[in-house]
Amino acid sequence: MKALVEQLREINQEYKYNEKVLLVDSYPIGHQITQAYVSEGFHAINLKIKTVRDLANEIVELNCDDNHQLVDHAVGVHFIYNILNQLNKGDKLTYFNGIEVTPSFSASIHQTISHMRLAGYASNTLAHQAFISSEKANDLVQIMSEYDAVLKANLFNDEAMILEKAISFTHKKSDTIYILQSNLSLTQLDHQLLDRIVPTNSFKLSLPRILGIPTPAHDDLRSIKWSEPTPFSYLYQPDDCSNQPAISLYTAKTEEVELKHIFEQIKQSEAYLDQNVIYYTKSEPYVTTTFQLAEKYQIPITYGDGISISFSRPGKLVSGLIKWMKDQYSVVTFIAMMNEELIDLQEGAPAKTRITKLLRDAKVGWDQSRYSSQLKIAIEKYKRNVTEANTDDQRNYYQKQVNDVTWLYEWFSKLFKKLPVAEREINYRVLLKSIVNVLENHCKTNSVLDRLARAEMINRINLILPFADERLYIYDAFEKVNDLILSIRVNKSGPIPGHLHVTSYQKGLYNNRAHVAIVGLDNRSFPGTPSEDPLLLDEERRKLSSYLPLLQETGKENLYTMLQLLANNNLPVSFSYCSFNISDNRSVSASHLFLQGYRTEKDQPNAEFKELKTLPAPLTPVDIFEEKDYWNSILEKGSKHQLDTGILHKYQNLIHGQRAKKARLEDHFTAYDGQVTIDASIYDPRQNKDRLMTAGKLERLASCPYAFFLQDILKLKPVEETTYDPYAWLDAATRGSLLHSIFEEFYKGLVNASEKPSYSLHKSKMIEIAKEKLDQQKAVEMPPSQRVFEREVDDIYQCCHIFLKEEEEYAKNYQAQHFEYAFGINDIAPAVVTLPSNQKINVAGKIDRVDQSSKGHFHIIDYKTGSTYNYHESEKFKGGRQLQHFIYALAIEEHLKLESGSVAASSYFFPSSKGLGGRYVRKQDESLRANGLDILEKLVDVVKHGHFTMTDDVNDCTFCDFKSVCRREFYQPETLSSKQVDHEKEGVRKFMGVRAYE
Repeated sequence: MKALVEQLREINQEYKYNEKVLLVDSYPIGHQITQAYVSEGFHAINLKIKTVRDLANEIVELNCDDNHQLVDHAVGVHFIYNILNQLNKGDKLTYFNGIEVTPSFSASIHQTISHMRLAGYASNTLAHQAFISSEKANDLVQIMSEYDAVLKANLFNDEAMILEKAISFTHKKSDTIYILQSNLSLTQLDHQLLDRIVPTNSFKLSLPRILGIPTPAHDDLRSIKWSEPTPFSYLYQPDDCSNQPAISLYTAKTEEVELKHIFEQIKQSEAYLDQNVIYYTKSEPYVTTTFQLAEKYQIPITYGDGISISFSRPGKLVSGLIKWMKDQYSVVTFIAMMNEELIDLQEGAPAKTRITKLLRDAKVGWDQSRYSSQLKIAIEKYKRNVTEANTDDQRNYYQKQVNDVTWLYEWFSKLFKKLPVAEREINYRVLLKSIVNVLENHCKTNSVLDRLARAEMINRINLILPFADERLYIYDAFEKVNDLILSIRVNKSGPIPGHLHVTSYQKGLYNNRAHVAIVGLDNRSFPGTPSEDPLLLDEERRKLSSYLPLLQETGKENLYTMLQLLANNNLPVSFSYCSFNISDNRSVSASHLFLQGYRTEKDQPNAEFKELKTLPAPLTPVDIFEEKDYWNSILEKGSKHQLDTGILHKYQNLIHGQRAKKARLEDHFTAYDGQVTIDASIYDPRQNKDRLMTAGKLERLASCPYAFFLQDILKLKPVEETTYDPYAWLDAATRGSLLHSIFEEFYKGLVNASEKPSYSLHKSKMIEIAKEKLDQQKAVEMPPSQRVFEREVDDIYQCCHIFLKEEEEYAKNYQAQHFEYAFGINDIAPAVVTLPSNQKINVAGKIDRVDQSSKGHFHIIDYKTGSTYNYHESEKFKGGRQLQHFIYALAIEEHLKLESGSVAASSYFFPSSKGLGGRYVRKQDESLRANGLDILEKLVDVVKHGHFTMTDDVNDCTFCDFKSVCRREFYQPETLSSKQVDHEKEGVRKFMGVRAYE
């Protein structure tokens, strides 16, 4: 930079009071040049920074009265998207016929059109012979023609139009002193304009000559003025260099460690942050990782390319909003957004945990209509509870429920008025307006980044809104939104005082910071692999214009740019790269530039890539940057490490964890396997008569005592989400309840009419009842599609046919007496079961049906609407897992004051397409009753002793809700087996006794 600064000094000294224009590719470049000049103590008077487009705009504004605005890039892409769709639908394209029109493809076409227009071509002047296919040329001509028409119709100019107008208005050279950046990036039209404006005696800022590689060779305004080489100029011609450049090398296993090393180097150097710059060869994952570290440790950093809008709350909110719509307004997705504090619920809102519970309890699930219908049902339910409450505390509690659910109902009603219905097609303008509404009224902004992001997204949407009145397939609309606003990068900045600067090496040519680090120097990231643009091949570019960039030359140009950066800065530099790709689980090689740096730094001009493997590549930073680095370094060593008492004292949970791990490795039953000290006066149903047992609880206790402990003692329960399934309507519980209600209503009608079931006489009646119940259910919960609805209706009807056919035969010897017979529920007294110890337990439940035979015996019927998989004639109790038949027999006898033995049998009846009308009958004889009572006694003894062992059969875990809690898989099978036969634990022995009953 010394030669450049000296040049500027001489020009400013000679033309101190003349108007001077520093002509550069971009403002950040101009600011970096002037900053380097001023930092040397010089003053720039009458020096303005301008780009070619600034000059064009000034000329057009002075000479043209039209009100045409410059078309925004996003608007241009939108126009191209619509043009492509229209031409496709009209079957007017040949080369691009049938291609899927996406936002990314539209952006590529827009870029191609822009390149050709800036090369001086219009639809009527495009050189057809330049293209490999006349069909391709014709298609591009059509697209350009339509694009021209759309721009004119909407009073827009694009950059090419402005440049062409500026050229037409310019007829003489300017008297201004022009100072040109070397190697200016110019299009054909840019060059034509400058050729008319810039006088022959203009100045060009010099750059150090680069040796050993091809350099750009232009003999026009894009040319380079060379100054004397610096040591870095000789990086690829080291034999001619007398002073070696200062290079340090570093490799790491992850990009995070690579960056942490640089931060540690900055810290050790004690240099100010604004004397440091990090250049990357690819933005990701370097920008993301840097941003996360900066946010965590409050490091002031500026980003040359900005940061993804997805890092901001507004960006996350829009992303979540789109996902919410995609998920049919799923409650699960809404809760996730709410818990991430993306949505501003405004004053008066219930607590987030309360909202979550209310939405789940109301079984809203998904869909705008369900938020309304289900919350209305919940409001009415809680209002009834207020009316029926017996105490002021109960009334106040339920009134709070009413108030909170009413708030939710009103809030969602207001919100959904502004949000589109998630249908197959959607109006794009309505979708964009809904996003703006959410950003303006429901978006939290806690930082400058958030405010910038929200403003940028709203501004971008407002640009598109006047042209967005179109219907799109919903997923096409979402894709367009993603491309329109979620691809935005915000907070772009040049270097500023007090901040570390992070940017692409492409923007570092005129850096004037003393400490330079370049990351990402692996061979996949730099210098880049040669490629072709299929829309405009290099062969076609050469024929069209010498000003069109050639993509096959990108690698060479990138290498030159990097070397020019190094030579112009001529400061100590750090080269680094990540040597391992975690995603692909494979090693990554260094770039040739890194190898060249190694050769220079080690003074080994013939070193090869294999020698780079000798460089250490740590998985953790050598210097501990944050707490997790310490722990990762221990794990990386792979050897056992004895934690000292100081660490254990700070992390008490480690002590508890070590104690638990040791206990779980022992072969006897411990407190870490389900042994608890329990208050029998509370939990033993023999002592606490208010503790009602049910068949379901007892079967759960017999299946897995540990699961019983979690659910019935600790009162844990899984989160029950009502979720949208495009392939199913009724869940298993709802389907089962629906069939039960159909069977009950049908049978009650027969009993009232003193009739027995007959398939020929009653099938239409039963289907009529089923249809009525299905319609009621449909009103509450809409099916995802008509096809799904018809399939499940057919299944319900099939179950009804099976039920009626089986009952016609069965009912010849039986008469139904009771339906949905309840005990221990609401205010109904429980049934009392006397155990072999002569102690009693209270039991609650509801029996589907109680029949009486022609001989006077009773028969209990329990409907099962699933599969018969776990039911066998030889397994009466199945190790305690099937107790309902026995418990209900005892309960009905006690509740109806019948003689013991009055219930002769209980049966599981499967009137379903899977069960095919099967019946599994359990004769309630003395032997079965004696065994059943022994099982019940043993099970309550398990509770009394607090020995809640895990099940001895892993098949019981298949549909368990608590697998993530018990973590059975962490036990060695032999160890777990030993714990489950620990005869010193009374409760464990009792459980094994239950298992003995088949």
